[in-house]
Amino acid sequence: MTKDELARIKSGDRTAIEQWVRDWELPVFRIAYRILGRFEDAEEARQNTLISILSNSDCWPEAKFHDAWIRRCAMNAAITLIRKQRRHVGDLSGVTESSEYDLNDPSELIDLREAMRKLDPQTRALLSLRFDEGLTIREIGDVLKTAHTTIQSRLDRAIQQLQSKLCAGEKNV
Repeated sequence: MTKDELARIKSGDRTAIEQWVRDWELPVFRIAYRILGRFEDAEEARQNTLISILSNSDCWPEAKFHDAWIRRCAMNAAITLIRKQRRHVGDLSGVTESSEYDLNDPSELIDLREAMRKLDPQTRALLSLRFDEGLTIREIGDVLKTAHTTIQSRLDRAIQQLQSKLCAGEKNV
């Protein structure tokens, strides 16, 4: 995001705002979906994130930090939704992705989704930023405000956890 684009959005330029929403609605949804695992919940988190950000455009960071900040807002909205659901339901063990989204998936994708669901939300978010969003280790460090060496260690551990869950799933077949 450039300073000019940021200024146009803050000034209420409808065209700039619409373009910003088009640019960010899918990345925000993907992050939320990977953390939450349900289409409906990811859609709610996406809407909450975009509305909250646009409602508070005076609080936006500098243009160079904008992308990392939005991704962090998406992660926080998804994690907040999980916490809210846990308060109402007790836990998320009974919450599963709608079956209509699995009907045509190859079994490998279903296995991957199940393994991802078993990881904690922060680990899912980290994997989503790296593999869904294609961010580098340094970019993820910027999003999470964490040293890139720490991110690399966490990512290595997250991949090992995911592989472990996938292997455990194969043994149960």
